[in-house]
Amino acid sequence: MQNKKNLTIIGATLLTTSLYGGFDFGGNGGGCEGGNGNFQQQIESYNGDYEKVVTVGEIPKDLQGVNISLKSDEDVDIRLYDKNGQKIVHWPHGLLNGHTYASTNYNGVTIEYSGYNGDGTGLGHEYIKISGTTQNDFIMKAFGYKSGYAMVDYSWTGKENCKSTPSESGSGDFQQQIVQSDIVTVGDIPPGVNNLHITLKSNEDVDIQLYDKDSGKKIVHWPDGILSGHAKQTTTYEGMTIEWSGYNGDGTGLGHEYIKITGKTTKNLTMKAYGYKAGYAQIHYEWGGGSNTTPLNLNPRDETKDIHKKECSFYDVPTGEWYYNYVTSLCQAGVIQGSSDTNYQYYEPNKTTNWAEVTKVAELASDYDQTKNTCSLAKYKVSEELWYKCYVDIAQTKGFHNAHDTEMTRGDVLRYFAKVFWNESFLTNQQAGNFMFQKGVIHGEAGNGIIDAKYLNKKMNKAELAKVAQNCSAISKKILNITGTKRTLPYDLIRANPAKDVKRNVKLASECTSMNDNDFLLAILQNTEGKCTAAQLYQVFTNMFIMPESLIPERIDESLTGNQLREKIVETAKETVGTRGPFVNQTDTSDLTHVRTIIGVDVDPAIKSADDFCDKYEERGLLEKGDTGKAGDVICYEETTPGTRGEGHVAIVKDDEGKEEIGVVNINQPVSTREIDNANVRGSISAENIREQQ
Repeated sequence: MQNKKNLTIIGATLLTTSLYGGFDFGGNGGGCEGGNGNFQQQIESYNGDYEKVVTVGEIPKDLQGVNISLKSDEDVDIRLYDKNGQKIVHWPHGLLNGHTYASTNYNGVTIEYSGYNGDGTGLGHEYIKISGTTQNDFIMKAFGYKSGYAMVDYSWTGKENCKSTPSESGSGDFQQQIVQSDIVTVGDIPPGVNNLHITLKSNEDVDIQLYDKDSGKKIVHWPDGILSGHAKQTTTYEGMTIEWSGYNGDGTGLGHEYIKITGKTTKNLTMKAYGYKAGYAQIHYEWGGGSNTTPLNLNPRDETKDIHKKECSFYDVPTGEWYYNYVTSLCQAGVIQGSSDTNYQYYEPNKTTNWAEVTKVAELASDYDQTKNTCSLAKYKVSEELWYKCYVDIAQTKGFHNAHDTEMTRGDVLRYFAKVFWNESFLTNQQAGNFMFQKGVIHGEAGNGIIDAKYLNKKMNKAELAKVAQNCSAISKKILNITGTKRTLPYDLIRANPAKDVKRNVKLASECTSMNDNDFLLAILQNTEGKCTAAQLYQVFTNMFIMPESLIPERIDESLTGNQLREKIVETAKETVGTRGPFVNQTDTSDLTHVRTIIGVDVDPAIKSADDFCDKYEERGLLEKGDTGKAGDVICYEETTPGTRGEGHVAIVKDDEGKEEIGVVNINQPVSTREIDNANVRGSISAENIREQQ
């Protein structure tokens, strides 16, 4: 379960109340150091009486930074009152009474409310946030359209006029609502916090901002902060070493950023976030000198090796299902390939997974190269029926002994993944479940946050296995980024999956032009002039709605040179036109990823954008300035090119005349062919120089 909490650096102690215990803010009217807690609240049905509510608890005056979230499987509304009876959050009579996010100023504090439609994860998932110091007592109540239970999570950052020092170490997670084209305050960081790491992860493009709270100085801020660039940067400010990922993120996508402060904070700081679109961000923060997490030290992986043509779509994994992203990403990474009994056309997501499948997915997702190398040994070149032997043998070396066809429970699977990804050994499934919940890998049945025997003893299906593998990969990658340990996973496994709503436009005969979704529907309804034949309409339908999710080209033979190399590059690039594979995704390097993949350029983690890539070759004197290049070359655009956000742009030159290019223009569109924009061309790099000088 995701908690709606602000940065609670002062209070690291978990204050957990008993069932139905209500708020426990500690001490007399609230703990000085702040803290957090949770409890389960019984909800009664209103039965037609709109004033029938249950009291969740009281919020005393003088508390600071109060955050409360409520999650229920039923439709439950938060209500908040001043103790004098004033309705603040209340449908329909409160100061805040709408269905979407809103805020209001009340008696010296700012109160934010998710709206009665919830926080974006479902009805009955709501929160309130009180910024500032409460000047009066509040009462929180809950109104239920049906009887049930709600999990209540709450936190506060401290109490007015209390003197305290930060705990030596701690961590926390919360969800922050992001407002489009506006700045929201994430939280305050006091002096004396040691070795602080904060990560922000959003599906939308969100930028971290960091300010000196007392002076207002912009430390991390685009475009005029001390740190303001697209790539990783470091500065020293008031005795603190501050590192920022840059606005292009940590390498896993826009909206995935971090701040790292080495040593103790010396000033009051404020972290904020700017959203280019409205949405939500997951915030994780930790501080202190030690950690129980020991990341695996794996060798870097060349993401372009072993890439092959793979159509990652299964008939039983439609785009609307919750497991679509997990299954498709693992397929693109070469970790799963579907069921051989169905000629690999079905994944069977609801089928119970067995030990052979668990070991294969875990080992390939955690260390693809090492696993492939081990399983290529002569002793494992056995019949297709014994494909699992290598993976099961690897598991035995780690102390796990099961028959390959044993159906697995969730708890047993979680124990194995904890060992593989974090080298953590647990004697019980409950211990493993708690650990994986804290990591954010699992969230309980229907996201209710309950990890108990009933949940852990249930058999795990293949859809859930894909989710666990994808989450473990992404979370362990994030930890490795924070700690400075380098690790690269199979191609596209840790990148965002292609956007579901991207469709492929297809050029048909001149009398039946390119279509979008609306054109297609109109053509069916109004095709009285016969402009499109039934066969052409069917072609549009198959390409728009059931097209493969990706087409990953074969790596070009390294022995090719000259015209043969150029011709092969163009041929390969043409194959990707119209697809929305791993180069068309929510990452900052979609155009660069496309070029790297087509030509077979090994990944350099220091190069995060097209502009970085072009800089590298210009420094070596290999960029032909002002030239559009020949077929198979890479064309570079200026960083000031409109629509590139200062990152520049690269693409494959399609013809010797330098008139057209093949590449990714927009992350919301498939790979396309377009005319070269001569007004913004920076220069070109020959295919031979890219292959030889990488």
